[in-house]
Amino acid sequence: LAWGFPDSAGPGLGAAQERELVDMAREATAEGSKTFFLATRFMGQAEAEAVWSVYFWCRDLDEVADGAGFSSPKDRATELERRKALLARAFSSTGDVRPEGKVWKDDSGLASALSLGLAAQRFRLEVEPFQDMIDGMLMDVQAEAKGQQVLYATADELDVYCYRVAGTVGLMTLPVVAQGLDTKDPELRARAKALGEAFQLTNILRDVGEDLRLRGRVYLPQETLDRFGVSVDDLQRMAKGETPLSDNYKSLLRHEIQRNLERYTVGESGIPMLPWTMRFPVRVALELYREILVSIEEKSGLDNLSKRAFVGTLEKISLLPGILLRALFAVR
Repeated sequence: LAWGFPDSAGPGLGAAQERELVDMAREATAEGSKTFFLATRFMGQAEAEAVWSVYFWCRDLDEVADGAGFSSPKDRATELERRKALLARAFSSTGDVRPEGKVWKDDSGLASALSLGLAAQRFRLEVEPFQDMIDGMLMDVQAEAKGQQVLYATADELDVYCYRVAGTVGLMTLPVVAQGLDTKDPELRARAKALGEAFQLTNILRDVGEDLRLRGRVYLPQETLDRFGVSVDDLQRMAKGETPLSDNYKSLLRHEIQRNLERYTVGESGIPMLPWTMRFPVRVALELYREILVSIEEKSGLDNLSKRAFVGTLEKISLLPGILLRALFAVR
């Protein structure tokens, strides 16, 4: 496997175009995730740019899976397969993902692949997690094509999905945040994977109402809904305010929040393994994202159907000193 774009960002791209790609990645991260963008502000410039490029590629892929610009599941699946081909070319020996005559600025898939190639070249990223993420996005599209509203039958199926669409991000960024370490170390990889999965489970819990209203999707596993006696009809009525939040649903959320916190605990145990310069930014991302769970439970009263939990800017700033102390003094 060759790494990224061996000659700059690919044949024919100069320094100004590379800078423009980095700027696109930076803007995508700043717009898409204020928490992750804040965390990158505590990294070195090269490391931050690499994380922005990874985020840009992932966000662009997610928009395809969510249907942006594509009218049917079949069209989205076709585009995701095209992204697989672009990815393979981005990690090839030539690194040029552009068809002849194609302007990369007119195609977000090309732009994000070129941007990712910059990071791949500099930090020797592994291609496999990126391939796995595309497979995760295809899981969404395939479930929708079958007319499934509840996308996953069991917690195990949801865990596979969470690995593919988010646990992979931990592995994608490991060569960036764990420089000088053995990134094949099974313990280190397990912790990176768990942290990415924790982020995704938080997204799912935060967005239950939004996913139901806007996309007609329910990511909570069917077996979990059944276990707690909650139906999709119940979710819809509670989301519309026709009935109050049920005790059954609150119990379900507490169960899922606890399951989510267990992933954060595993991910957190990996922070002391990182180079000291990376412990603070990774902990910033972890603690601020984990705080969303506090917001769901304490501020929103477990109402994630009509409210979207978030952590405000001032609150994030107020949490930084404590996060810094924990980053400095945490031990394995």
